[in-house]
Order: sequence, then structure tokens, then C-alpha cells
Amino acid sequence: TSTSGASPDVQKNALSMYFVLDRSGSMDEATNTVNAEQPTTTYTYSCTTTNSHGKKVTSTCTGTQANYYTKMQSLKIATSDLAAQLNSADPNMMYVRTGADSYNSVAQAPTSLAWGTTEVTTYVNNLTSSGTTNSAPAFTAAVDALTKPSTSPGLTNEQLLHKNKSGVINPT
Repeated sequence: TSTSGASPDVQKNALSMYFVLDRSGSMDEATNTVNAEQPTTTYTYSCTTTNSHGKKVTSTCTGTQANYYTKMQSLKIATSDLAAQLNSADPNMMYVRTGADSYNSVAQAPTSLAWGTTEVTTYVNNLTSSGTTNSAPAFTAAVDALTKPSTSPGLTNEQLLHKNKSGVINPT
């Protein structure tokens, strides 16, 4: 025989997560994953057919092909799925802070770190693909946002915000 139970003292860990997101032109490329909602797409092409008089004519034909998610669509789906997990684990927005910056040849305007996932999800869902790739400025913004010193000695701003809201300090 065995028994199991949950401890009434569930420990929550603080989390600050900063998304650094590629939005360069390559994000329009297809993945190997078929779009679950629309698995095929119709396309047109020039073809030669025989008309009712037996004469060959050029016309437009249609066909179907697999419809693969783009990298950008996959990014949006993955972000939505992660946000749902974080929201489930922290429904009162006491422990999770998220922020984001995207890049192509330059870093775009970032979101600030904020409680919950709403701003990041909106930010990601509004991304479009274009340009070339240079991730360095966006990664610098992420590191700066996560490690900004606070007015409390020995704590980053993120750690102080967590301590003040939930009493739990996220690791450095």
C-alpha cells in the first residue's frame, strides 16, 4: 500500500525571463511542421491542357500542397504555449516577470520587464519578418534589463522587485 499527498507549503520560485527574438527575413522560411489548422494550401500554375477541339492550350491550373508553419508562426505558437504554462503556474502574477526585444539588422523597441506574460505575448504576436540579422544589441538590452543594479546593496533591480512583491528573490 501507498499513499500520497501534497504539501500545504508549496514553494514558488521567482522568475524573470527576457525574450530575445529573431524577426529577420529568414523567419518567413517554412519549418518541417505542417500547419494543424490548415494542412494544405492551394496554388496556381501555368499548364498546357487539351480543349474540347483537341487543341493544346495554355491555361491556369490549380494544385494543393502541404502548408508548413513558418518559423515566425512557430515562434508565436511556442511563446503562446510557454505563456500559458507560466500563467497556469502563477495565476496571480506574483512570481513571473517577462520582457522582450526583437531584432533584425537592429534591435527594435523592447518591452520592459513586467509582471505576467500579457505584454510579451502581445509583442510577439505583432512581430513581422524582414531584414538581415544582428542579435547583439537585443542581447545587450536583455542582459542590461536583467542585471540592472538596485538601490538595495547586493540585489539587482529584478531581485528587489521580486522581494518587494512576493518575498522570493530570483537567482542572479
